[in-house]
Amino acid sequence: MLTAAGVLSAFDSRDPGTSELAGLLQATSYIAGVSGGSWLLSSLITNDFKPVVDMKNQIWNFEMPLLEGLSWLERYADNEGRNNPKQVLGGGNMRKRELELHNLWFKNISMSSSLSAKVQSYLLETQEQYHKTLNPKIPVTESQELKMKISATSKVKDNAFSSFLKRLFNKGQDTDKGLLHTPKNVDDFSVLNYYLNLHLEVRSKKLAGFQLSLTDYWGRALMRRISPDGPRSMNFTFSEIYSLPSFHSSEQPFPILLADIYQGSRNHSSIDSHVLEINPFEIGSWEPYMKAYMKLRYLGSTLIRGEPVFYSKGSTPVCVENYDNLGFLTAASSSLFNCIFWYLSEAVQKQSPDTYAAFTRIFDTFGLSPLKPDSYGNHSDYALINPNPFLGYPSMDDEISSSSSLHLVDGGEDKQNIPFVPLLWEKREVDVIIAVDSSSDIGGYPNGTTLVATNRRFNQSAKIQNPTVYYRHQNDSASETPTQHSIFPVVPSYEEIVQKGLNKRPTFFGCHLDKSFPLTGLNNTSADIKNLRLPPLIVYLANTLSSFASNTSTFKLSYNRDEISKMIQNGHDIGTYSHSMAFEDYPKCLGCALLKREFDKKTRGMESIVKDKATLPKYCKRCFAKYCYS
Repeated sequence: MLTAAGVLSAFDSRDPGTSELAGLLQATSYIAGVSGGSWLLSSLITNDFKPVVDMKNQIWNFEMPLLEGLSWLERYADNEGRNNPKQVLGGGNMRKRELELHNLWFKNISMSSSLSAKVQSYLLETQEQYHKTLNPKIPVTESQELKMKISATSKVKDNAFSSFLKRLFNKGQDTDKGLLHTPKNVDDFSVLNYYLNLHLEVRSKKLAGFQLSLTDYWGRALMRRISPDGPRSMNFTFSEIYSLPSFHSSEQPFPILLADIYQGSRNHSSIDSHVLEINPFEIGSWEPYMKAYMKLRYLGSTLIRGEPVFYSKGSTPVCVENYDNLGFLTAASSSLFNCIFWYLSEAVQKQSPDTYAAFTRIFDTFGLSPLKPDSYGNHSDYALINPNPFLGYPSMDDEISSSSSLHLVDGGEDKQNIPFVPLLWEKREVDVIIAVDSSSDIGGYPNGTTLVATNRRFNQSAKIQNPTVYYRHQNDSASETPTQHSIFPVVPSYEEIVQKGLNKRPTFFGCHLDKSFPLTGLNNTSADIKNLRLPPLIVYLANTLSSFASNTSTFKLSYNRDEISKMIQNGHDIGTYSHSMAFEDYPKCLGCALLKREFDKKTRGMESIVKDKATLPKYCKRCFAKYCYS
C-alpha cells in the first residue's frame, strides 16, 4: 500500500514535492488495485481522492495495528522474509512461511496466562446476549457433527470458556505467549471492546437476512485503519462514489478492484483462475468464463438469469441496495484475516475437548464454525456473496452459474498480484499500463513471478480463450492483411528478471510490436481497419530498496510515522527512479513510452492523435534500447 502510494505521489501534480512526472496521475484513465493494492485505492476513494501527502499528514494513522491484540503476529512479521535472502527465486518460501505461521498458532494456543477480572466479567455478562442475537443457522449435517464433538464437554462448557479466555490474553509479556497478547500500555478491555464493536457493526447485515463470512469483520477492521472517518467510511458503498466531487468531475481515475472467484476443491492457477472485476457501476468479467456484468448498486438482490425474482404489488421489482459496502469488497480482494482464521481453525480441531468447546462458543457468537473451511461452505477463508448475482446465467462457467452463492478469495492467490486483466479489455483502449509490483517473492521483494503468471494466462491457457488483437506490421502496406497477436507481451523467466536486475529498475515490456507479442492465429482477411487494435505497452516498476528497506511483510500490521514517511519516499523514488544518477533520462524515456503507441498506430495506418508529419524524438530510440526488454 505505502510503496504504491509513493509512486502515485510522484505522478501527482498536487504533491508539493513535484517531480518531472507530476501530472501523469491526472492524465490516467484507470486505476486498479488487488490484494494490498486495494487498501490504498479504497482509502483514496473514501477520502475523495486526496493527494497522498494529505492522506499521510491528515488521515493515515497506522501506529495502532490493523488487527488489535495480535502483537505476536507483528513480531513474526518483523523477521518474515528477511532472515534468508537466498530463498528460492520462484517464491518457494511460501510453504515454509505457512508452516511457521501454523506452528505459531499451536504455540500460542497452548500457552496460558492470567486475564483481568474486568475482562472476564464483561465477557461472561455479554456472551449469552450476543450468542442469542446471532445464533447461526448451521446445516443439519454440520450441526450434528458439531453436537457430536461437544456433547461430551457440554457440562464444562462455561468453565472451558472462562479457562480459554485466560489463555487468550497475556498482559505485558515480551515473549510469544497468549493468542491476543497486548502491550503493557494497552488496556486489554479496549482490545476486547474493539472486537465486540466489529461484531455489532456486522450484525445488521445478518439481521437483514444475509449470510456472513469472516471477510465482513475483516472489512470493518480494515476501514477503521485505512480510512478512519467514522460512520462515513464504515457504511460507504462503492456505488455511491458518484456523489464524490473528484469522481463526478473526473478528477480521479476510474477505480477498479479485483478478487478471484473460489473454484471449490479444484486447484486453480493464473492459467485458469476466474478473475472478478468490481467497479463503481458493475461487478463481473469480460472474460469467456463469464462475459457478464450486473449493476453493483443492486448487489444482494435475488436474480435468476439476470432478472429479479421477487416483485412488489404490480410489476415493480424488489431490489436490494447498500450490500456493496466498500470495506467488505476491499476485504474480499485482500483476505489476510481469513488466512489467519484458516490456521486458527486447523489448530482448534487438535485441542483438548474443553478448549474445543470454548472455541465453539466464540466462533458461534460470530456466526462461524471451527470445522475445517472446506467442510463448512458458508464460513471459511473466502468472502461470501449470497445470493449469487449470476445464478442461472446461460453460456457461463457452470461452477459460477449453478451456485447459490458467489465465493471470493484474495485477488493475489493466483499469483497475479498486478491487476492486468481488467485493463486488457479492448473496450477500454488502454495504450500503456504502469504496473507497480509489491509482491513478496525473494527476501520480501518481487522477482517478476506475477509477470510470468499473467503471461502464461494469456499465452498458454486454452480455457480462457485468450483475447487477441489484430494489427499490421510496421513495414506492411495498407493493403496487407492484418495478423493476429496475443494481447500480453513476451516476458522473461523470473530467473532472468533477477539476473538482469529488471526487478530493480524500470523496465518496458511490449515495446516492439513486430516481435514482442506472439502470433496466435492466421491472417484476418476480413479485418476492418476500424477494428484493428494494438496491445498496451507495460511499464514495470518493482518494489526495491532505494532509500528504505520496503520489504515489509503483509503480516506487519502497524507502522510508526517515520516508517510511513520513509516507505512513501521509497515508493516516490521508485516512480521517478531519481535515486540513480545513471538513469537521469528516465522521466523523458517514460514520456517516450507513453507516446509510443500513438506513433505505432500512425505507422500502421490506424487512427491516431499524432499529426501527419510528427515523429518521435530521436532520443526515444536510445530510451527504448535502454529500458525495453527484447
